Amino acid sequence: MLAELIETLVGDRIRLHNIQMLRRWEGNHRFDSTPFDHKIVELKAQNKSARALLAEARDWASMWRFLLPSRCGW
Repeated sequence: MLAELIETLVGDRIRLHNIQMLRRWEGNHRFDSTPFDHKIVELKAQNKSARALLAEARDWASMWRFLLPSRCGW
């Protein structure tokens, strides 16, 4: 659930930058889109890092559930 929320938020930010870039392009077809391109690449990298971190957290949680005795209530 948390992973879906983070992916949705990052996806929304990427779409926002795409819309902003399109608006600039509509006003000037020769504008430099490099700052927008860099930001989108950065956001995609952050999304990938967040997914990896959440996958690692899920792995740790499942390992701890396996290792802890059932009487702990976990």
